Amino acid sequence: MLASPVIHELKTRLSVAEAKLGQVSSTLGTNHPEYLRSQSEVASLRKKLADEVNMAASVISNNLRISQSRERVLRDAVAAQKSRLLEINRSRDEVGVLTKEVENAQRAYESVAQRHSQTQLESRMDRGNVVVLAPALPPSGPSFPRIPLILGMSVLVGLILGVVFVLGIEMIDRRVRGIDDLVDAVGGQILGFLEDTNAIAKDVERRKKKFMKRSHTLTPVQEPTLGGSR
Repeated sequence: MLASPVIHELKTRLSVAEAKLGQVSSTLGTNHPEYLRSQSEVASLRKKLADEVNMAASVISNNLRISQSRERVLRDAVAAQKSRLLEINRSRDEVGVLTKEVENAQRAYESVAQRHSQTQLESRMDRGNVVVLAPALPPSGPSFPRIPLILGMSVLVGLILGVVFVLGIEMIDRRVRGIDDLVDAVGGQILGFLEDTNAIAKDVERRKKKFMKRSHTLTPVQEPTLGGSR
């Protein structure tokens, strides 16, 4: 407002009018026409100055609102530009990653293409780099089954299983086969025992047969008759 030329002119005129009113009031009365004219001029200039100030303030308020609106628009634009810049940076990073992947794929393709060309060149060569050092000989016999080893293992395993089976049966079915087994089973004292009846029977049969043989070799004795000598 201070920079406005209209306000500056009105303030200058108001100062001159106030000075004139002060000079007139010191020499003239309050009802003098000159005093009244000076007073009316001062009041008019003050009203004009107030109106001009109010108008300038209204313009400044409008300009402020317009500036604030522009500021909001600019802030939104800056935010949009920031978002766009971030998106561009992300896209640039993605482009960098994709570029590296393309470079790696390109190198792999070049390596495969070079290997393919080398393979084609090697396939077109008449002589290879493979040399037979010694011919392979057929085996003299089958590697499996080994019949002697299987038979030996079968006999050994059969013996072991037989011994285990017999020992298992013996442990399950404990029979009394001697004096020691009877003592262990009964837990008492043995007063006496009988010999093997089969051996005794065989001895008796042998003696009987021997006696029968001797009885057949003896001569019969003649019995005395009733009509013999007296």
